[in-house]
Amino acid sequence: MEEPAVAPVPEQNPPQETPELSVKETIKRMTGLQEKDRGLDRIKAQIAQAQTSADAIRRSIIEEQQAIESAKEQRKKLLLHHKTLEGDVAKIDGDINKHSGELRLVKTNEAYRALLTAIENLKKKKDDAETKILELMDELDLQQKRAKEAAAAMETHKKEKEDRAAQLDSEKGKLESLLEQAIQERAGLFAVFPPDVASRYERLRAKREGVAVAPVLEGASCGGCRMHLTPQMINEVIKAHEFVQCERCQRILYLPP
Repeated sequence: MEEPAVAPVPEQNPPQETPELSVKETIKRMTGLQEKDRGLDRIKAQIAQAQTSADAIRRSIIEEQQAIESAKEQRKKLLLHHKTLEGDVAKIDGDINKHSGELRLVKTNEAYRALLTAIENLKKKKDDAETKILELMDELDLQQKRAKEAAAAMETHKKEKEDRAAQLDSEKGKLESLLEQAIQERAGLFAVFPPDVASRYERLRAKREGVAVAPVLEGASCGGCRMHLTPQMINEVIKAHEFVQCERCQRILYLPP
């Protein structure tokens, strides 16, 4: 009896190794990554600005409300002071009437003059209190007018401010979605670099205000710090056998297309 035929096992191709990037290609991809990182920085700054602006608007609404409440409390204190002054005037009137009645009962000129002096002092005190009452009434009228104006302004602008804050929240949400997408794209660009190159890029970017890779400018100077570059350094950049870093700022140099 013949044995059943066994299907041949297909040969498996060995895993393909990722070809090592040339220095020139590595720098080219670095510049692309750097542009992506700059875009990320801009988005982060826009998110922070939107948040700051929204917080400031909401804080201004709260401060306006607090100012109105504070004015109400101040008005209560002024009304209480007004009531106290009116009570003082009433008491002074009572003392004046009392001393006026006592004038008919005193036996000596000295006592009579003393009562007259006391009555005059009380009348002066009453005049002062009544003057304060009039000033206080003017202040209360002015404060009431300002309170009405502040309340009206608050009512007019509150909705507008709340809408603007909500709009900023919406813009912030869109920017955060854009940032998340950009971070994912950045991860793909970053993954092509060997660990030592990736580490060098991140270190330089952190130390040099987000610019790790700088072009050689016309006149043979570093595009990062403007230091003049020697002919030998320019030749090394042209050869692109290895990374060439500016002697002053340490940024990786490249020739722009």
